[in-house]
Amino acid sequence: MRSFNEISASDSGISAIDCGLIHETSLADALKSGRLNWAGLDSFSAEPLTTPNRWQGFSNVILSSHIGGVSDASHIRMGTVTAPNILAALQQPALEDGVSFQSK
Repeated sequence: MRSFNEISASDSGISAIDCGLIHETSLADALKSGRLNWAGLDSFSAEPLTTPNRWQGFSNVILSSHIGGVSDASHIRMGTVTAPNILAALQQPALEDGVSFQSK
């Protein structure tokens, strides 16, 4: 496991499904200092997230409400929507440098 102090400028971001697993103060410091360019967070060490909170004012943080495991119906719908997208993506040529461009 790496510390946020070990992150270099070449590290671009972090997507944390369970923010409770990371040290939020260290993450905030890394984002403020520029050691980390962005973060996407889905859940937090204290929920529900209240206002004010530490993430307000960050233009490089995307927050999503913690909605994992909502219902059986939502899981079925996620699968039926996602599966065709995965199959379509597998039919595309390999990505060049991790970037995909759609031709018109």
